[in-house]
Amino acid sequence: MSTDNEQISKVHDKFFKLVFSDQAKVENYLQGTLSKDLKSKTRFETLKLDNNSYVDAQLKEYFSDVVYDVLFGEMPIKICILFEHKTFVPAFPHLQLMKYMVGVWEFQVLNDLTLTPVLPIVIYHGKQKWVKKDFMAYFTSGTIDESLKPYLPNFDYWLTNLKTEPVKNIEENYSLLSLRMAFLLMKFIFDKQLDKHLEEIFAGHENLKKSEAGQQYLQTIVLYLQNSPQLKDKKMKENVNTFLTLNDIIPGTLAWDLIKEKEAEVENRGIEKGIEKGIERGIKETAKNAIKEGLSIDLIGKLTGLSVTEIKKIKKELGL
Repeated sequence: MSTDNEQISKVHDKFFKLVFSDQAKVENYLQGTLSKDLKSKTRFETLKLDNNSYVDAQLKEYFSDVVYDVLFGEMPIKICILFEHKTFVPAFPHLQLMKYMVGVWEFQVLNDLTLTPVLPIVIYHGKQKWVKKDFMAYFTSGTIDESLKPYLPNFDYWLTNLKTEPVKNIEENYSLLSLRMAFLLMKFIFDKQLDKHLEEIFAGHENLKKSEAGQQYLQTIVLYLQNSPQLKDKKMKENVNTFLTLNDIIPGTLAWDLIKEKEAEVENRGIEKGIEKGIERGIKETAKNAIKEGLSIDLIGKLTGLSVTEIKKIKKELGL
């Protein structure tokens, strides 16, 4: 049975994959993120989604991935965008990334493919502070002798830390409204005062309603917000509804069905809780009648399944 944390991770994972499976958003992200040197050599017109995932069972605990093939000059490379979905900082991210990169290369070897360089990019939006370190910094026994360094797999990774990224940078670096909206929503999704950021998150959202693709994207935003813990608050719901309501969801689409299913689940849970409370009341009444009839605590326990403590409490309530 999955835990609430696992369910929440799945929600973030789905949102991440939907956003970064869109080639236009990925190109916009890379253009607004990578260094000038990397951008100048990346031939963005050759970007192509790799439908494989290279996250194994162990890495699944840490990352989700979306992978793209692209030419870097004349050399084919893989750009692997990894989403840290557990919302905390791994103690040794290089180790997880190294395992991931080896997984990519092993796949290429097994399929008689040419080995290609891997550019690992990590997107993080968790609550903890992520301090990016050089791999050598993890060896704490002292300064590493220069003669040993060639034998250590020292490599770097690109980090987009949405938690610390200023809103101004997100607004200036990414020209696509849909990408800015996604990043701002991911940045503030854990904020207890998420409602205070809704205006900046949804700035310009009316423009998305003008196209079918934009409407579909707004549906994704609604689904993501539906799973926000803050949306349990009545005031928060009212604030969200000033921007997006069920009227923005196209009937008959997957998003519509999922929202209706979620509403039905909530309703069913309410019914189930009501039934459970009814059963509890019935058992309690049975216990009360049995106590009045003078039956022993042991026999009442066998009849009702109640503990000795619970039966004694009922007797006390009856003044017996």
